Amino acid sequence: MVLREVIAAISRAKDEMTDARRYRKLAEEMARKISGDDCAAAEKCLEIARMYDLYEQALKDNRAVDFGDLIMRPTLLLESNESLRAAIGLRHRHVLVDEYQDVNRASARLLKAIAGDGKRLWVVGDARQSIYRFRGASSSNMDLFASEYPDAKPTSSISITAPPIKSSMYWLRSRRACTEHRGCFDSLSNQTGA
Repeated sequence: MVLREVIAAISRAKDEMTDARRYRKLAEEMARKISGDDCAAAEKCLEIARMYDLYEQALKDNRAVDFGDLIMRPTLLLESNESLRAAIGLRHRHVLVDEYQDVNRASARLLKAIAGDGKRLWVVGDARQSIYRFRGASSSNMDLFASEYPDAKPTSSISITAPPIKSSMYWLRSRRACTEHRGCFDSLSNQTGA
């Protein structure tokens, strides 16, 4: 088994809010229920579960976290602590999420813990533009939004089309012309010679 595959499996598990203990339990259950050719897949999951335990212990020993922990741990904390969830809700009265199509289940649960009923939640997303599938993002999260926040009021989307910028030099020349016109030509434009 390649280390990259193990790390990807652990990362994916965290994206689904599955800690090492739960992953091991699922792998053991899979091994009990599966026979024949699928035994290799179950053995692979059991091996990943063993490595997940070791990985988590190494993180703990080094007082470290990984990217998945940055979402999973606060989510679990907020979901289990009502007073903290209320304090966060009062502190962040309005929540805006851009690119909602790229949230995974862990991020969606974190958002739910922060935004609560969603009455002060603004979300922007386009299911056709999801690019973070490797992190567990799915267009189904856009579909689940309506059930997570039943009082949400969708608005029509507005599309603004602008001509593409041909090159960075074109952008620098345009920027220079604008800043000179305003009388505030800055050091960046002087340095680039645009």
